[in-house]
Amino acid sequence: MRLAYRVSIEIVLFVAGAWAGGAPRVLLWTAAGAGAIALFCSGEVRLAVRCPRLDRLGLRVATRDAPWEALAAADAALRTLDRDIGHFRDFFPSARRDLINAAARALEAQRVLLRTDAALAEAPPGEGRILLEAQRTKSWHEIAGLTLSLRELRARLIASTQPLPAAIDPALGLRALEDRTSALSRELQS
Repeated sequence: MRLAYRVSIEIVLFVAGAWAGGAPRVLLWTAAGAGAIALFCSGEVRLAVRCPRLDRLGLRVATRDAPWEALAAADAALRTLDRDIGHFRDFFPSARRDLINAAARALEAQRVLLRTDAALAEAPPGEGRILLEAQRTKSWHEIAGLTLSLRELRARLIASTQPLPAAIDPALGLRALEDRTSALSRELQS
């Protein structure tokens, strides 16, 4: 929804530029182009397309270098929560908030990862570099762990809402019937 509003602003600027003439046209079209580029570079377009529920809930990404796998897993878990768990909502009172917090934590870990990568590019050998490498490894593991946890959570949510089988395994009864049929057939033949 936020993205639709921002894109509509760019469209209005473009259309206004078409009606304007001369210098205002160039300025309006330049503003529309700059706004579209800013949306694309900030990751807002990608967030709206790949993770519409997180976008709708107001999560903001600052760059296209976001942890997209973790965000997609959080969005899929939110979709499962909304679609499949709707009638069990009271059983999971804080699940939505927890999923949003996990996505925000993944973004924070990605920010730390990018910052440490930039610092490592210029860090001389020594204790500082060792600490930066440890911090980078910790952030990477945190993002991977959050992604795995979010995927596992979605699988468990889906599994917990699947209906249980109404009858016991019919294979045992069919085998017993087959055995009785075979015995009856042998008796009739002798």
